[in-house]
Amino acid sequence: MNIFTKSLILLMAGSILFMAQGCKQETSTQLLQPDQAELNKKAPEKYQAKFETTKGDIVIEVYRDWSPKGADRLYFLIKNGFYNDVRFFRVIAGFMAQFGYHGNPDVSQVAT
Repeated sequence: MNIFTKSLILLMAGSILFMAQGCKQETSTQLLQPDQAELNKKAPEKYQAKFETTKGDIVIEVYRDWSPKGADRLYFLIKNGFYNDVRFFRVIAGFMAQFGYHGNPDVSQVAT
């Protein structure tokens, strides 16, 4: 399995998430008013994230050296509950499931 395939699997795993780390919480202030210092924090060199879906749990392992900015951003979003209760908006059978819009319009507006 080459690095492109591994990265694609990581991206697809991130695309089928419903809730991160099994913890429900209110929308984080960091998502509504992101602090630049918080946004610029580096993620650990390697970390795991557990996501609960209606089809079972997914655990992904992230290697920062594969995509430093992507790993940092994913870590920030997970840490601040962005993926909690996020739903699919496009599914292509046998290929992928996609998400990207937060259920809270205020959070979506900040992200654009």
